[in-house]
Parts: sequence; structure tokens; C-alpha cells
Amino acid sequence: MKKKSLKITILSIVVLVIICFLVLFSRSLVGKALLKSKGQFIRLSSDTCILYEPAAKSQAAAIARAYPDAVKRVEEVHGLPFKKPFNVYVCASQNSLNEYVGNPPGLRIRGAVVFNNIYISPTAFDFNGFDTHKETLTHEMSHLHLKHHIGYFRQRGSVPTWFHEGLANFVAGSGGEGISDKEAVKAIMDGHHFIPDDKGRFFKMKRAADYGMQYPMLHKQTKMFVSYMHDSHTSSFKQFLLDVQDRANFADAFQKRFGMDVVSMWDEFEQQLKAAESENDSTANSNVQL
Repeated sequence: MKKKSLKITILSIVVLVIICFLVLFSRSLVGKALLKSKGQFIRLSSDTCILYEPAAKSQAAAIARAYPDAVKRVEEVHGLPFKKPFNVYVCASQNSLNEYVGNPPGLRIRGAVVFNNIYISPTAFDFNGFDTHKETLTHEMSHLHLKHHIGYFRQRGSVPTWFHEGLANFVAGSGGEGISDKEAVKAIMDGHHFIPDDKGRFFKMKRAADYGMQYPMLHKQTKMFVSYMHDSHTSSFKQFLLDVQDRANFADAFQKRFGMDVVSMWDEFEQQLKAAESENDSTANSNVQL
């Protein structure tokens, strides 16, 4: 009888803990996001994978026009097709998007991926004076494509933030709007840049603040670095990306395909920037002498 009573007590405690966890989770931003109804979204008649809130129909139509080229671009660079269909939800307000993706109120982001859904906010159509809805859609598609092939947990835990953000920015032509190449290069030359690592962090992903910079600068630099990797080692880059999407270890695949580690690639990138800067200075001096 005592053993039976002990089992009942333990079971009761476990059930109580689970209930408490579920209650707390349902009240969290993430919990509220996952439980929030999407019943008000309307499917676009011309493209049923795109849904919109009633006040965002014109934005949804613009997303639909950008959709085919975005899919083509992502599959072309990633070298593989999407694994399954997905939906794009076009939100009528920034707060609406934040609620659906579990962000705090007031956070100004253009798009996000949650499970197999992409969310687009009105901010994508007017981001610091730039209409970036095409780039935002393509950027988020790149993230989703990677998740399709390696899974959510592996993307966060095994692939470093700088790479999947830099890849999405390279694919989409997004990142660092309002920041010139010259400004980004100066920051890098002055030592104000992200540190390229060779693995991800599931529980604490690297943020811009970890490097003492704002997100636009971080996105600009990751885009420049991944663009350099692709443009200067095109064949190796394509094979490396296929390896990553085949769930290979990031660091091992990098060494195998590029013949160097990530830090050495960054050093090569910096040397290229310095050489270009010296050449520009020489040209400027020659023009002055003339």
C-alpha cells in the first residue's frame, strides 16, 4: 500500500508540474504565438499559399508577384528544391506579426519563419525608406529552405548565426540597408566586426549586441563575407552548401571544401578588403597628381 501511495504521490507531482509548465507556457510570448488563431487570414485567390489579413490585400498581391522569382533564386543558390509546400502570411501591422512570431511588442522586423510558415510585416514595404518586400520574402525563404533540409534544431545548434544570416542576405540581396560598403569596410578594418565561429548555439544564438553593433551592420558584414566566399571560391561554396544541407558537420565540411578553417577564410577576406582599399587610395592619389 505504501508503494502504491508513493507512486500516486509522485504521479500527482509530475502532473502538477506539467500543468504549471503548460499554464506558464501559454502565457509566454512564444506560447501565445503558437496558440493564436489565424482564422482571420484570407487565402489569395491567385496564389493560395499566400494568406493575408483583410487590410493587407494589396501587400499580399505584391508578395505573390515576387514569389516565383524568390523560389527560383533560393533553389538556384541552395542547389536543391524546397522539400515541401509552405504558407506565407502577410500581416496588416507590425504588432500582428510580432504576436504571431513571439516577439515583444514594438520590435520592428520585416519577416520571420515559424515552423513551416513565413510571416511578412508592413515594415518590409517601408524599411527606413526602402521597399524591401521582395528581398524580405527571399531572405525568409532561404531560412525556411535550410530548415526543410537540416531541421530547426540542427540549424540553430550546428550552423553558426553569421552563416545562415549571411547566406539569406546573399541570396536575397538584403542586409544592411542604409549602410554603405565603405562604412562596413571601415568598421571591419577598425576591428568592429563579428567573429566568425564554426558552430551554432541552440539556446543562445549570437546577437548583434554580442559584437557591440546594431543588426543592420551585422547583416551587412555577414552578407559581404558570404558573398566573398561564394564569389572567390564558387565551386567549393556550392559543394560546401550541399554538404551542410546533407547534415554534415559545419566545421568539417568547411575545411574539406575550402581547404581552410573559418578563421583563415576571414583573414583572407580581410586581406582582400585591405588590398582593395590600398588600390583605391593609390587611384585617388594618382588623380590628385594629375
